[in-house]
This record gives sequence, structure tokens and C-alpha cells, in this order.
Amino acid sequence: DTHTGEQKKILTGHTGVVATVSFSPDGKILASGDHEGGTIRLWDVVTGKNKMVLTGHKGGVRGVSFSPDGKILASGDDYDGIIHLWDIETGQPKMTFTVDTNCVYSLAFSPDGKILASGCAAAMIHLWDVHTGECKKTLTGYTSWVNSLAFSPDSKILVSGGHDGSVLLWETNP
Repeated sequence: DTHTGEQKKILTGHTGVVATVSFSPDGKILASGDHEGGTIRLWDVVTGKNKMVLTGHKGGVRGVSFSPDGKILASGDDYDGIIHLWDIETGQPKMTFTVDTNCVYSLAFSPDGKILASGCAAAMIHLWDVHTGECKKTLTGYTSWVNSLAFSPDSKILVSGGHDGSVLLWETNP
């Protein structure tokens, strides 16, 4: 409780460091990614119960992000550069993207749901077409890892935060 400072729930089940979390757009589901175990847990926010465990990553999960409609969860790991798009209803992967580098550190869906941005350890950002799985563009300009990503509400600007201390703004449709 942010007013009283009282802790409301503890969600247990991960075996390693929790490196990433994301709320579904409706706020009912929380996704958490295990950096050491390579699993993703989906939690019921009201009850605190684990709804589902998603497995399929060989390395630690470093990024999770819900699609704007809440039907898909994207996840990326730090081992083989695989990004999974998971169907939240079934827990099955819908699509897989392979980044040409081995570490996915951050993910963000555009608010219109058409683009998934992925930031990696090789100082690059990839923009993926969510419907086709095609990498539409690769953005460079960092000297180190891309740790965080966020789109503007109109999907026209992507902001990224780097391990090198920089914050860069990118036009997504120049």
C-alpha cells in the first residue's frame, strides 16, 4: 500500500533473480521473468496466485512486455537472442524472432501494437513487425547495452536507455 507503506503480497516461485516484470494493460496479470531459471510466471494480481509458468528460454529472461490488447506477452533472453511471443490464453508460443546477437535486454510494444522493439547487449535496437515477424529496422548509436525501451503514446517516438548512460530518442516513422 503506497499510502501506508504496508506490503500487500509476496509472490514466490522463482528460483533465481527476477530481472523483469510487466503488468497486463488491464492490470489483472503480472508477468515476471527469472534471470537464472529462464522461466516466466504469470500471476493473478488480486489473489497473488501463479496462473501459469512459461518455459522455452535457454537463458535468463531479461525482458517481458505485454501487447496493448493484453493477448500476447513478448519475452527475450540473454543466451541465444530468442524472442518469444506467447499466447496468454494457452501459454503457447505464437511466434519466435531471432536477434542476430545473443542477448535481449529490453522489450517494448508500440501502443498501436504493430511494432515490438528489442534492445540488446550488442548496442542495437531492432524494430519487429509483430504480424510478420520481419525485422523492419535496426537502430545503432550506442556503445553498450540497451537496457530500457518505451514508446510515446502515439507510437511515433521510441526512447531508449543505455548502459553507457545515454538516453536516445528515435522517430519510428521518419
